Amino acid sequence: MAAGVRPGSAERLPDDESLFRSLFDADILGVVVADQGRVVEANDAFLRIVGATRAELLAGRLTWTSAPPAGQARAGQWEIEHVRRDGSRVPLLVGAAAAGAASSRAVCFVLDVSERRRAIERVTRLHALASALSAAPSADEVADAILRHGSETTGASCAVLGLAAGRDLVLAHRHRFGDAADAPTHVPLAAEAPMPEAMRSGRPVLLGSREAWRRRFPALLPRGDFEAFAAVPLIGERGAVGCMGFGFSDERAFDAGDVELLQVIARQGAQALDRATLYEQRAHAARTLQRGLLPSELPDVPGLQIAAAYEPLGAGDEVGGDFYDVFATDAGWTAAIGDVCGKGVEAAVVTGMVRHTLRALELGHGEPAAVLRRLNQAVRRHEPESRFCSVALAHLTALKSGFRVDLASAGHPPALVLRARGAIEELGACGSLLGIDREMHLVTTTCELQPGDALVLYTDGIVEARRGGELFGFERLRAAVAAAAGRAAHDITGGIEAAVGAFAPGPAADDRALLVLRAE
Repeated sequence: MAAGVRPGSAERLPDDESLFRSLFDADILGVVVADQGRVVEANDAFLRIVGATRAELLAGRLTWTSAPPAGQARAGQWEIEHVRRDGSRVPLLVGAAAAGAASSRAVCFVLDVSERRRAIERVTRLHALASALSAAPSADEVADAILRHGSETTGASCAVLGLAAGRDLVLAHRHRFGDAADAPTHVPLAAEAPMPEAMRSGRPVLLGSREAWRRRFPALLPRGDFEAFAAVPLIGERGAVGCMGFGFSDERAFDAGDVELLQVIARQGAQALDRATLYEQRAHAARTLQRGLLPSELPDVPGLQIAAAYEPLGAGDEVGGDFYDVFATDAGWTAAIGDVCGKGVEAAVVTGMVRHTLRALELGHGEPAAVLRRLNQAVRRHEPESRFCSVALAHLTALKSGFRVDLASAGHPPALVLRARGAIEELGACGSLLGIDREMHLVTTTCELQPGDALVLYTDGIVEARRGGELFGFERLRAAVAAAAGRAAHDITGGIEAAVGAFAPGPAADDRALLVLRAE
């Protein structure tokens, strides 16, 4: 340092560089001149940023080591985290350059990037919230995601979410709410309280302190480990569907940025709740419709064990085209399994028609191939172009020991006969699909089930279950069936289900149906 020059003196700055002087005096960003780590001049903006005073500067007690090496005149920039005297930390963006090739001084420009970092953190957390909401299929999971990620994004110490139900707000979801755990779970929407008020007005209710709550809503005092509270309505396409409430551990004055952030969370949450509600309604309708396509219970047949299994495609929110049925006729018993192409309501209509038409046709008797030919005519009349299906139809006639099976297949995978000692036979030539051609090539084949033997009927969703590009296939099915030799009918279905699930875990890409009939 030159003799006679004191820290803090204007002589340390080049007076002929008026632009530099203007920037220094403007206090828009921090400017500091350091000589081998010792601060010789700094503007007020720098002092505010680092938490220092001008008296410390004048006394020569300030140091600044974030500077380029001596003699490096080329400017550079980097980020650091500065620790103030009180222990608080502040992220800084520093740009610096040596004053000259022969100079030990460096000039640094310092910018507090706390707000930028907070903005980045908010965007990151909002992205995490959006990802969690998009992955949440149910309203309960959406509510949990709003509370958990919303608390992290806003810095709330606790949170509660209520959903509208009639004239009440049901507070079924809480997050770290402390002594409010025993609070009422239902609050009337007409109540003088923050969350009902936000629901009625459609605007946030912001309470900067518990005292502010008591003054505005004296009838319902605050309960929970918080000082400030924000109630924000969740407004979806159908209006206000609920309300989220965030508690904060310190008193605060909510600014425009706070309100905007809360409303962003509320908008995303409301959209996710709308989507989840529609999904649940759709899934419920699909389950209800699917139940109508399958028998509510299987009949008790003397000398015959019957077990069935059905797994819907995906998450169960779509109606599939698979069905099975077992019912009595004058000549004995009929077992059927089938698969209508496609999915959804249109496929369900055809599935219902096929199943009920099949029952009606069986009243007229006839061997299985003849029944399927008449069913083909009905399908063509009902769906002349767009729909087809496969069906395996078996007639079972009781013998002195076991059953006789007469089976015909219309485009369906071959049935498997599991002998008591583990041998496996295929039954049923794969004939034409129903609903395509006027004339069908169908053959009825026959076998006998002795005690311990089982007839296994299944749909193609079993053999076409995928793991990557590999199919479960017929060989794995045969192996799973053979492994269940000598076991009860429900054990056979359970073994097949377990084998398919182990091979292709997760939601099914196609629905799967199984029907097993075992002679006792």
